[in-house]
Amino acid sequence: MFAVGHLALGYLIGKASSKTLNIKVDTSLLFAFAVLPDIDFLIPFLKHRGPTHSLITLGIAFIPSLLLFGRKTIPYAIVYLQHLVPGDYVTAGGIQLLWPLSTRWYSLERPLGESTVTTIEIAAFTASILLMWKTKDLQNLLHPQPIRYSPLIPLITLGLPTLAKFPLPVPPELILPHLAYMTIFAIALITNMKNHRTKETIHT
Repeated sequence: MFAVGHLALGYLIGKASSKTLNIKVDTSLLFAFAVLPDIDFLIPFLKHRGPTHSLITLGIAFIPSLLLFGRKTIPYAIVYLQHLVPGDYVTAGGIQLLWPLSTRWYSLERPLGESTVTTIEIAAFTASILLMWKTKDLQNLLHPQPIRYSPLIPLITLGLPTLAKFPLPVPPELILPHLAYMTIFAIALITNMKNHRTKETIHT
């Protein structure tokens, strides 16, 4: 699954779980955790969809957070989990779901085809934009956020393939959603940085 699908499904699932659990969540953090497993792109010695796509890694990362912050962390753990399953498990060639207990690669016997995955990603992207607009998450995301650099994670995930290769190494149908998300996160990041600098200037 491409970044667009992970971001869209992560946001939708994160919002649904937070509403069910009656927990307030940070929109930019939902998007960040939706693509956080792909941080392995930035770690040279890690295989893509390896250790960062493991349920064991998820447990190690979130159990301390759960103990420290309680149930507030649950939606973010669910968002991380959706990247693994259904995410890459049903659409990619395999993930190391039980690393380090096992280095076996797990996947569906017949992963979903690219056209099916692309259709799912477009539908999820459209639903995410509509929900963001309805809940005013989109407007809030473009205003200064409590966690200043959180939009950087999804922006890097979208930006790396953009900078590494042009035209974009994604299906043509996903280019506009890809660029739309990039624009949203870039504006959010710039807004946050400008707001921080303004506050620093006022204090000095």
